[in-house]
Amino acid sequence: MPPKLVKKLPQIWQDKTHPVSKLLYPLSLLYAVVMIIRRYLYKAGLLRSHSVSVPVIVVGNVTVGGTGKTPLVIWLSEYLYFKGLKVGIISRGYGGSSPHWPVDVSPLEKPEMVGDEAVMLKKKTSLPVIVSPIRLDAAELLIDLYAVDVIVSDDGLQHLALKRDLEIIVIDAQRMFGNNRLLPSGPLRESVNSISTDAIRIYSGNRELDQFEYWMKFNPIRIRNIINENLVIDIHEFEGNEVNAVAGIGYPEKFFDLLESLKIKLNKFSFPDHHVFQADDLKFDNNLAIIMTEKDAVKCASLVNDNSWYLEINVVPNDNFKNRIDLFSESIPRTI
Repeated sequence: MPPKLVKKLPQIWQDKTHPVSKLLYPLSLLYAVVMIIRRYLYKAGLLRSHSVSVPVIVVGNVTVGGTGKTPLVIWLSEYLYFKGLKVGIISRGYGGSSPHWPVDVSPLEKPEMVGDEAVMLKKKTSLPVIVSPIRLDAAELLIDLYAVDVIVSDDGLQHLALKRDLEIIVIDAQRMFGNNRLLPSGPLRESVNSISTDAIRIYSGNRELDQFEYWMKFNPIRIRNIINENLVIDIHEFEGNEVNAVAGIGYPEKFFDLLESLKIKLNKFSFPDHHVFQADDLKFDNNLAIIMTEKDAVKCASLVNDNSWYLEINVVPNDNFKNRIDLFSESIPRTI
């Protein structure tokens, strides 16, 4: 698809009557048939799902990008770790070009080799992170190398080859399921009806969440310099100032809304999810500061000047969600 159209898809996917959505609908029907056949093959045992020796928690979404899945993986992994469990993380390594898989991600790993999300996960948690397009391989290597008690999978909801003990579905409380159509006519990776009744549905956003049993809010923490990460400033430092806001994530408007809630004036520059930034992408006809997402920042240290920053956030789940995770974690044996 043309890049301009790709950028507009999140808005198109909210409207069943949009002409582009209507045009793509026949492809969605074909995609639906493929997904139905695939699930049937797993259910019939013609394609196999494999268990591993420790519990697996999959954190995913049924829509494309921008729900807050990766920040929740970070919160969940650290929460389980501080409850005394040995935790490891697996991820697909989307966008990575490593010549071999799986990869044990090191703190100095390059995003172009293992993907931006994997580097961010390692950097934020310091926990073991293994990436592979085949998540079963990643899980088995994680167990072999680190003897973990529990595995948290960043995405992988549709990766049925790996059995899971708990599914957590992250849903954007504002956009929900868009126009309720499958890709490419809508944002759905699979039908909402295919979500397991045992899965936890957690809704993300910063308003009108009390109606849901499980929800999480986004909490801006601080603003950190991209080149010199020891340089940190208060989140209100840019209040009233104009900046160049850059986002290459699934739903850039969520990031822009968060910056505007801090009373920052924005020149908005959005790029597709997992965008491979070039130096020209970050050259602007002004001398204003750049503020971008943390996921984008891991790829851009060599491309920006010293007045370039990223916003650190975390997620704050409600007590109902924490209690549900507590119940699950109590059933996991701790290794010595």
